[in-house]
Amino acid sequence: MDLNFLRSRQSGSDQPLGSRYKIVEQLGSGGFGQTFRAQDLHLPGHPLCVVKQLKPQVEDAKGLQVARRLFDTEAKVLYQLGSYPQIPHLLAHFEENREFYLAQELIEGHSLEGEFKTAPWDIPKVIDFLADVLETLAFVHDNRVIHRDLKPSNLIRRQSDHRIVVIDFGAVKQAGTQPAGSGVSHTISIGTQGYMPNEQLIGQPQFSSDVYAVGIMGIQALTGQPPRQLMPNAQTGELEWHRYVPHSPLELITILDTMVRYDFRTRYPSAKEALRALQSLPQGLGQYVTGTGASATSSARRPAPPAQPTALTVPAMAPQPQPPNRAKTSMATEVVPPPSTTNTTNTTNTIKKIPAIIIGVAILGIGLLMGRACTSATSNTAEVPVASQSPTAPTEPAPVEAPVVEPPVTEAAPLEDLETPALDTSESPPIEEPVAIEASEPPGELDAEIVPDEAPTTESPEQPAAALTPATAQTVVTTFYAYLSSQAWDQAKAQTSGSVAQNFNPEFFQQFQQVSVENLRIKNQTSEGIEFEGQNTYVYSDGAIQREARTFTVQLIDGQPRIVDSSFVRVIQAR
Repeated sequence: MDLNFLRSRQSGSDQPLGSRYKIVEQLGSGGFGQTFRAQDLHLPGHPLCVVKQLKPQVEDAKGLQVARRLFDTEAKVLYQLGSYPQIPHLLAHFEENREFYLAQELIEGHSLEGEFKTAPWDIPKVIDFLADVLETLAFVHDNRVIHRDLKPSNLIRRQSDHRIVVIDFGAVKQAGTQPAGSGVSHTISIGTQGYMPNEQLIGQPQFSSDVYAVGIMGIQALTGQPPRQLMPNAQTGELEWHRYVPHSPLELITILDTMVRYDFRTRYPSAKEALRALQSLPQGLGQYVTGTGASATSSARRPAPPAQPTALTVPAMAPQPQPPNRAKTSMATEVVPPPSTTNTTNTTNTIKKIPAIIIGVAILGIGLLMGRACTSATSNTAEVPVASQSPTAPTEPAPVEAPVVEPPVTEAAPLEDLETPALDTSESPPIEEPVAIEASEPPGELDAEIVPDEAPTTESPEQPAAALTPATAQTVVTTFYAYLSSQAWDQAKAQTSGSVAQNFNPEFFQQFQQVSVENLRIKNQTSEGIEFEGQNTYVYSDGAIQREARTFTVQLIDGQPRIVDSSFVRVIQAR
């Protein structure tokens, strides 16, 4: 299992690994190998480094060849990523006695696993943690690499500057280099339960899968709840965790919710977008990004929050009484102008231009008087309606607007009667509310508010469109197996109906370390349901794997998609 390590520790044996690295102590072990502290005998002073032994879970020649190719690919990727200051540098990689080794830079510090035991953290520390990790992860994703095993034990707080270093790229995957269903079984079970999203469980990781893992750690840090305690909603699959932090800022909760969405297509596509969202927090929260801890040494490397307000901050800035512009979507641009430096610099120029302005106004006034005299001589009656619509009308007292508001209110009554059958809650009181609001707004905006009221009638015909779709049906199947792997039996059974629910037996699935489904393809689709054929992977407790082809039929039961039938097709790979 670890013959070379044992050989190097035998008394009288000074044979170093790769004729270069002398093992000092074991640092840890996992499903993919072991990690040792070692001395590099080829460098002056024999500095310490980390040597990782990778154990390919194959024995035949073909499997070993595939493992060797993946190992070489991983080493190239790690060498490329090692140029980043918060990723350990790759020193060497070699093979010895059909075992693979990586030598990397030793990071002096402590694992964040201990820090997470002290959770919940305060909000500044949570935001700083997210920003520090996402910044490194953005570099990883820019290099088309998915980490796939982000968790507290794979993050080290470096002793020298307290910044977070991302380690253990043993599960690394280059985007596009390994197609799904390639037959390499170990690509299916890579990751750690609780930090893995659904698509990673079925062997189809995305960049947003890493974002999910960081989001889970952010929620864990904020709530103090381990991932297995964060239960998903049985209907939506979204995690229910808000009750643990009722007083946390809504902006931060919204970002974390987006990071851990069940459907990877609705998350931030990569770490760069998640980091950008974090940096655009309102001023009161954005300052936490560089407020405490590691950020004190890294404030210069993080961009300041954007000057433009986000959608969450607009409502707070919106109540600026400018009636002529309220009907337009320019609220954000209205907040941008307050740069005080521009106003102060323009003040002196404005003072210098006052004499010229006075002269110009005088000339303009004379011209207007002459033009008005000429116009009144030709048609005096035409001036009356023009004067009521002149730009000076809105500045007149409220009595001028009162008669203008009344006619739209009387016209709104028939519209309200038409809406009553579609919206049973429409009564006479809602008519009074627009009157109070419209009294301080231009008359034209009354019609603008009536149009949104008709939106529910246009949406109601679209509700039947929520019928069963292939994407919805596929999600139910993958959700079922995600719950099985998490041993959440009740949630798994809730995804089924009919004979599948009646025959559901948790004891059967308890013999497996993991159960997953992949390569779902539509076999038949009717108005009643959708039938898929996919591939199941069963990982036994001893590491043995069996793969089978199986069909799944999904139908709408009481408006919810459920698995109503499943049949065995054939064995793809026997145990």
